[in-house]
Amino acid sequence: MLISAPPKIAKSEIQTIARSVAKPSLADSVKNWSDALLYSKCKTYGFNARVWLRKFAGLLPEVNRRQLYKRRGYASLHEFARKLAGMSDYTTDKILSIAAKLEDKPTLKEKFVAGEEGWSKIEKVAYVATKESDEFWAKKTSSLTQRALEVYVQEFRKQQSETAKLSGDAMPDGKNYRLGFTLKSDGSNNMPMLQGAPPLGDMPPVRLSFPVSMQLERELKLFKQKLEKERSQTLAWNEVMQELLRGYAAKGSGTGSAITSGKTTTITICPDCVKKETNEAAQMGAVSRHIPADVKKIVDERYNYWCAYPECRKPPDIYHHTRRFGLAQNHDPNFIVPLCSSHERLAHAGLINHEDKNPALWRILAEPDRREPKFRIDQKVNVYRDEKTATMAKKDC
Repeated sequence: MLISAPPKIAKSEIQTIARSVAKPSLADSVKNWSDALLYSKCKTYGFNARVWLRKFAGLLPEVNRRQLYKRRGYASLHEFARKLAGMSDYTTDKILSIAAKLEDKPTLKEKFVAGEEGWSKIEKVAYVATKESDEFWAKKTSSLTQRALEVYVQEFRKQQSETAKLSGDAMPDGKNYRLGFTLKSDGSNNMPMLQGAPPLGDMPPVRLSFPVSMQLERELKLFKQKLEKERSQTLAWNEVMQELLRGYAAKGSGTGSAITSGKTTTITICPDCVKKETNEAAQMGAVSRHIPADVKKIVDERYNYWCAYPECRKPPDIYHHTRRFGLAQNHDPNFIVPLCSSHERLAHAGLINHEDKNPALWRILAEPDRREPKFRIDQKVNVYRDEKTATMAKKDC
């Protein structure tokens, strides 16, 4: 019995079949990702990009010492860094300057060369650290965020020099402050053009800076914060100022609603009553971690909608329990303060002394007091935050 050979299939037909069963391309898959997945990928890749860039930065001083770039065909270290890592000449110079400051500080230098911490973070302490305080500042770079570290260095300098005294007023009066923001004309706004000015779309971003009073600065920052909460997204100063201009234009033309109405409502809350209610709720075991609106209102008005840390001129980001909620299990407004994220980080690092007293008495510490009951709570908070960062770093490595 003869068995006939199977019919031959053309190569083009095989390729067509293979394409039909192949997995969809990444470009097509991305379109179907959820917002959460897309954001997670961006955070992960962005984090990993920063990690590898700071490792590259840590090697530049040695590349410069050996003049390795010349043997690899680059005219200068700037060209080497620019072509291999897209690093600007300014950044390259800054990295070399920081490396020179770390020559007699082995612990900080090790962190810098290994890329354990970013150069911009190490820069915050490079100019205040000494050979004797090398390990002290190295620990601070590991335990604090970059912004919290910057604030800590500022406060440390104040206390060390003894030229600045903490006062009961969180904000000094009678001073002008400078508020700066970038106006980027993209053609989407209705800003009037000057005679002979180029089209808005062709104009580069410009820097507009002018002095404003402390009160106006606070109102602008609070307005920005309110808009961001309403829209559930971070806004650039461009968008905030455009919103103000649109509100003014709508008010003048009568075609829209004004930014604010003339009608106001005053609500009076008894702080002692709220304190009594929160303590009674705590005794009954009916306290949730959510801070009641009445308590928030008392705290906000007490500190005039500012961060409670002396002389800090930022709107608050977090309502912080100076007597940790994990220990006291209540929302007593006398022990809740509004803090910006940087000072909240210092608080949970255990670096604010007299924290449960009037903020006028607050001072920063060199090290946390490990005997304090709140130290255990703070450690758990920091471990939780570190684990979230570590989890993000492990993804897609």
